[in-house]
Amino acid sequence: MQAHRERDAFRKLGAQVVVVGHSSLRYATAFVEETKIELPVFVDEKRVLYKALEFKRPILTFLTPKVFKRAAEARKAGFNQPGVHGDAFQLGGVVLQMPDGSMPFKYASQFAGDHPKIEDLLAEVRKAIGG
Repeated sequence: MQAHRERDAFRKLGAQVVVVGHSSLRYATAFVEETKIELPVFVDEKRVLYKALEFKRPILTFLTPKVFKRAAEARKAGFNQPGVHGDAFQLGGVVLQMPDGSMPFKYASQFAGDHPKIEDLLAEVRKAIGG
């Protein structure tokens, strides 16, 4: 998880990266233990946040070549997903939320493994804080 690896860069800008999963607390705890992630992790079992942000849940996107390509790239970079917990079809995304509640940036994944580049996220944070 690149955001975890670059968490200090976000903190230097005054941003806090958090993870919101849609499985159970039990699986979220296992995720933290397996990945040794040092970010706040929240659970949204009913996917209320996912629905509010209009993150997609397409079934057929798992059969596209892009998914296999991203999985191979992730493995090559040292990322390994030990399994899927919760809704395997639910896609996520990235949201930059400001203290006033505004969201100057939202990225909704179009397929599994679809994430914005960390450099682009850092640029969005700088833009949002006027830096």
